[in-house]
Amino acid sequence: MELNFKRNKSLEKKDSVYWNDMGVASGEESFFEQEIKCYDKAIELNPQYFEAWYNKGIALFNLERYMEALNSFNKALEIDNSYSEVYLNIGAALKKLGKYEDAIESFDLSLILNPDDINTYYNKGIVLGELGRYDEEIICYNKALKLNPQSPDILYNKAVSQSNINEYENAIETFDKVLELIPDYIKALYNKGIVLGDLGRYDEAVICYNKALELDPESVEIIQAKVFALVMLENYDESLEFLDLAIKLDPNDLNLLKIKAVILESMEKYQDLKEVYEKILEVYPNFPIGKLAKKPNN
Repeated sequence: MELNFKRNKSLEKKDSVYWNDMGVASGEESFFEQEIKCYDKAIELNPQYFEAWYNKGIALFNLERYMEALNSFNKALEIDNSYSEVYLNIGAALKKLGKYEDAIESFDLSLILNPDDINTYYNKGIVLGELGRYDEEIICYNKALKLNPQSPDILYNKAVSQSNINEYENAIETFDKVLELIPDYIKALYNKGIVLGDLGRYDEAVICYNKALELDPESVEIIQAKVFALVMLENYDESLEFLDLAIKLDPNDLNLLKIKAVILESMEKYQDLKEVYEKILEVYPNFPIGKLAKKPNN
């Protein structure tokens, strides 16, 4: 939802129009380098060709050449500053460059020209979230949702932001709206589980993780979250079962091995615990095992 479509409207002379249109056609095939050469040819023939500068910026953005894209968008802006999508894409490039305050300023200029642009509210919200300004982020998403109440991505981002300011019940309600639209939205299932865990509702959290694991059974992140919930429910045997699955997927993950050590120690399974310590030292020879062990190894 970051970038708008290319522009091909023009009253420029035929040769520059031809090269601009060739660039647009190349972009549809994702030949971005070839596309840029076409726009450069159009600009060479007509340096004031707004569409060519703008479309070149889109192509450069797609190649992740954000500073060059920014330069092209600014060139387009010098020619015509009346199009909100130019400010939107300048903001998107600034966001990619980590220049968040400048990005917000550009998004605000876009909204002056087009107060009903969902993409701009969405991208501004993301940047505000990066700055930890979650209340303002939610305001942006709410404005976008007034224009499109059925956007799962905007609803998802809103729910995450609500959880960031400890509005857990509201976050769960918003995650549920996402899942009504897309029942297999893995990130929504996972993060709803996290929020339920924050509320101490670990049984419900496990249900969310189970649904997510049906969709992605090899996600170490989801398995680890489920293990934590099972531990909090004191279901140690099942937690070990899923932890072993995660370790099988990522045998050298120190965090997983440490979690397993803690669980085994709480279960007083010291022989198994010793084997885990040996595995940790095999992979991380300088790891201070003594900080984990509460009882001496046998």
